[in-house]
Amino acid sequence: MATETLLTHKGVPVPAVTGWSVEREMTPRVIGFADASLDLRARDPWKVLWRLWTLGRGKGEPEFKAVHPLRQRRAALYTLCQVCDQPAEDEERGTLFVLGANGTAGLGAIQDLELASEPPVHPRCAIEAIARCPHLRNGHVAARVQWPVPWGVRGTRYGLTRSWPKQRPEQVNVSYASEDRRLVLADRVLIELHGCQPVDLAEEARCAQLAPPERDLTQTTACERSEPA
Repeated sequence: MATETLLTHKGVPVPAVTGWSVEREMTPRVIGFADASLDLRARDPWKVLWRLWTLGRGKGEPEFKAVHPLRQRRAALYTLCQVCDQPAEDEERGTLFVLGANGTAGLGAIQDLELASEPPVHPRCAIEAIARCPHLRNGHVAARVQWPVPWGVRGTRYGLTRSWPKQRPEQVNVSYASEDRRLVLADRVLIELHGCQPVDLAEEARCAQLAPPERDLTQTTACERSEPA
């Protein structure tokens, strides 16, 4: 599928999933859209209803704290690097995921079956992101993941009343297998991580810097031979 190119703003690389100041939410206040064609366009293959946002990547100012729902969903479902928007899947070593500190819960190694809203990333792009993203500078962990599987969504859950859906204030995680997915207004895809091997991101970046632009399949570098730490 076609992918977008890496953008910069005033010399600073801007991750592909980042929102921009000209982009605005356009979701109607009540879900279960009365307009059948709008309802159809706003739902994914699992019949989950998604927040609607305008598209204006590269226009205005980047809003680094904002994540654009559509671009996050695309990167998560198609295993694209969240920074450069290029394919990030690595069947041989496992796809690289870097997760940031989450509130006051602490930060441990990425575990099997953990749910992540962060799409994968290339080693070079991860180093760039850590240097500029406060969320990652406050702490991060990295792992090579053999099987990243779309699990479900995160969003606002609505309860049904006799007349109108009633919004509940908390964000919830809902599996694609759950019937409750029809009651969620989603803004993130959640990826279930299988076959996680913790890695040293600095070593991953060093190996990426050493890798030749075009790989010679008759030779293997020391970095490729070594097992992840």
